[in-house]
Amino acid sequence: MSELRSPRSQVLENVSPNISSRTRAKQRSQARRVQNAAFLLGVCSELPDVDDQDLEMLNGMRGVECFYDGMADSQTIEGFSAQLQRFQELEKVKFRIPLHTMDINQSVTCVDQSYSESDCRLDIFDRIKAMMDVPTTYEHLAWRLSVARRKDPPHRLLTSYDIDDAFKAVRTEQGSGRRKKRVVLEIINTMPALKERPVKHSSESSVADKQSLSSDRTRVQGQTLSPLQRAPTEIISPIIHNHIHVSPAISDTVTSEGRQQGEHPIMRPQPLKRTYALYMESDEDSSDDEPPQIIEDFLASVHSRYPAMDFLRYAGKLKDRGILYLPTAAGFDIGFYQNKVGMPEGTALTFHSCVYRAYMRAERAKGRRKTKGKKKARAQPHDDGSEDE
Repeated sequence: MSELRSPRSQVLENVSPNISSRTRAKQRSQARRVQNAAFLLGVCSELPDVDDQDLEMLNGMRGVECFYDGMADSQTIEGFSAQLQRFQELEKVKFRIPLHTMDINQSVTCVDQSYSESDCRLDIFDRIKAMMDVPTTYEHLAWRLSVARRKDPPHRLLTSYDIDDAFKAVRTEQGSGRRKKRVVLEIINTMPALKERPVKHSSESSVADKQSLSSDRTRVQGQTLSPLQRAPTEIISPIIHNHIHVSPAISDTVTSEGRQQGEHPIMRPQPLKRTYALYMESDEDSSDDEPPQIIEDFLASVHSRYPAMDFLRYAGKLKDRGILYLPTAAGFDIGFYQNKVGMPEGTALTFHSCVYRAYMRAERAKGRRKTKGKKKARAQPHDDGSEDE
């Protein structure tokens, strides 16, 4: 019968001694703990008896427990730290924020800041606007992905929902494709201040050359304050035709001599017509020119365009100064209208620019009329030539 035992029973017999030994060791350790507790509490006056075998078994069990506990703790800490790091890396999104967009004297520079989806949307807005030095109620912000095409229009950035859309777009772009993309969220100011173009100077130019250029520029600007100096300087004059005729006596003599010699008759020479364009100052004041515009009509036209500045109230002061026509008003600079007429700075600047534009428009029209008359005079037939023929 012993030979017919099943393999399962054999395995149970081999395992049962190990289980019983572990159970006995556990019971002994519990009994020792109870005796130690009783000794510490004063219930028992003697310590429990521990032999070498018990100490060896106890130390072995403690070593095994410490080994498994340490391995579990290390695995848990390492796994948690790795997961936390991956989560943080996945959560952070890099924002590229431009600086000095509202300052015309400084160039625009970009700064990268990382924000996560767990951050407060208002805090993100406040940080972005503080770094860009724009007011909290600024409404001209937008965002664009760094991998997007430059010709694509940017997306608006006004509310927290816009930031959520930006995060979603970044996650979608990072997840597309086989490899993970490095996507940056670019912040854009759609209404930046216009920057002044920096003037490039060669490295060989010295400080003296720069100072001379600046002084020349200042002198030229001072000379061109008056709009009269920008008027065309060429003098337009009438066309004078000079006709040179051959005397009839000379022509008859030549014809008779040709006939006496038996030659072919010589054709009568035609008068020489040469046109000379002589510039005369008498043409400057022509009777065909239109009369200059009266200052009252000009003030009415400017007032209709800028009614808030009330230019009509300065009509009396301008007349007192002898400024009755537009060409006379064009001969004064901005300082005259400020100090003598009593216009504010902005009103004087606007009035001076309007006077200058109207005066130059009238001068160009006058030049076109004279040029047209000169071309018409060249195209007319010559009466003297027809009489000679």
